Amino acid sequence: MSVAFYCFCVIFAKNSAVLFNSLEFLFFLPIVFALYWLCAGRANLRNLVIVIASYAFYGWWDYRFLALLALSTASSYASGIAIERCKERKIGKWICAANVVFNLSILAFFKYFNFFGENFARMMDMLGWHTDWVMLDILLPVGISFYTFQAIGY
Repeated sequence: MSVAFYCFCVIFAKNSAVLFNSLEFLFFLPIVFALYWLCAGRANLRNLVIVIASYAFYGWWDYRFLALLALSTASSYASGIAIERCKERKIGKWICAANVVFNLSILAFFKYFNFFGENFARMMDMLGWHTDWVMLDILLPVGISFYTFQAIGY
C-alpha cells in the first residue's frame, strides 16, 4: 500500500494538468473507477466519489477555480433541494430562475466582462467622453460554459 501511495504522489507531484492522454490520468482513472465500484449499492457514496474525483481532476489544472466550481455546485444543489421541498409551483419557478441567473452571471462575467468593457470604452471615446475603463486580466476557467450549463440542467 505504501509503495502504491508513494508512486501515486510522485506521479501527481508534477503540478501539471491531468490530460486524458497523460500518465497521470492513466493512474487517476483506475483509482477512481475502483473507488466507485467499491461503493456498490450506496448511490450517495458513489455520487460523492464522483464529485470528489471531478474536483480533483479539475483542480489539478488550477486549484484557484475550485471555489468557483463549488459555488456553482452548491447553488444548483441547494436550489434543487429548495424546489423539491417547495409547496407552491410559482415559488419553485422563481428559485429555478434565480439559480439560472446566478450561474449565467458567473459565466457572463468570466467570458464577457472585458469584451463589454472594451466596447463601452470605445463607444464613450467616439462620443467624446474619455473613460478609463478597468480591464481585468481574467483567465477563463476551462470548461466553464459546459459546467455552467450542466449545473443549470441539474
